Amino acid sequence: MSAIELLSAATEAAAPIEVYAEGRGVFDTINREAGQLETTIKVLAAVLAAGFVIWRAFKTGFAVASIVIALLLAAVFVWGINNIDILESHVDEELNSAPTVGLEAAG
Repeated sequence: MSAIELLSAATEAAAPIEVYAEGRGVFDTINREAGQLETTIKVLAAVLAAGFVIWRAFKTGFAVASIVIALLLAAVFVWGINNIDILESHVDEELNSAPTVGLEAAG
């Protein structure tokens, strides 16, 4: 096999072509696109976090303490983006478990 044939075979195996039936509805398309958007947002968050760490390293002259703090902040940011469902459920539980104050009707 030539190098071009090997490269062609490798790219076909790595990125399968998605074929969608014509009968799929609008909601299937929306769900598929939303899943792709979620993945894109997660990747952009990771790139943004890495850029922040690099920017902070250059800004502080490669001070170790500043780089470590930037790494920790970036890690928390990426973790938060990837686990937004967990954070949302914890906040909902806290809000729902808070005591309610009843207001009596003036009369």
